[in-house]
Amino acid sequence: MQKTTESREANKPGLMSGNIAAYSEDFSEMNWFKNRRDNLLKMYDLLPKSWLQKIYFHELLLIIGELDGDPRYGITDYFEMLKTRNCTTKTLSTFLNDRIADGDLVLVPSLKQSRRTYKLKPELKEICESLVQMPFHDQNQQKTA
Repeated sequence: MQKTTESREANKPGLMSGNIAAYSEDFSEMNWFKNRRDNLLKMYDLLPKSWLQKIYFHELLLIIGELDGDPRYGITDYFEMLKTRNCTTKTLSTFLNDRIADGDLVLVPSLKQSRRTYKLKPELKEICESLVQMPFHDQNQQKTA
């Protein structure tokens, strides 16, 4: 039984085979998951929860924010840009209509009369911009703190 445990320990990459030093001098100083989780929780406190329900809703927020009312793009374009989408167009349309009704999105003029183009409401855009300024902790920042 002991031999099986030893062989499992020997097969574990990096951490159990003594290669911790290759990653950092002290592994506890570089807790990547905890730092990213802290930042995620800060974002969760700031953004409307509806945008965080599904990964594709969050991606949609990012797409609309990035395009910032670019009149060359509309709702259909937003949906086609989604990489994490695993739902129907109807689901996305319903979600987007709910966000419009909540006031999260502002209709802007489009190049085509048949296209509906949106941008984030100013308060939501400010929140997103403040998240960009939120520091991501890395190994170098932790050592100086």
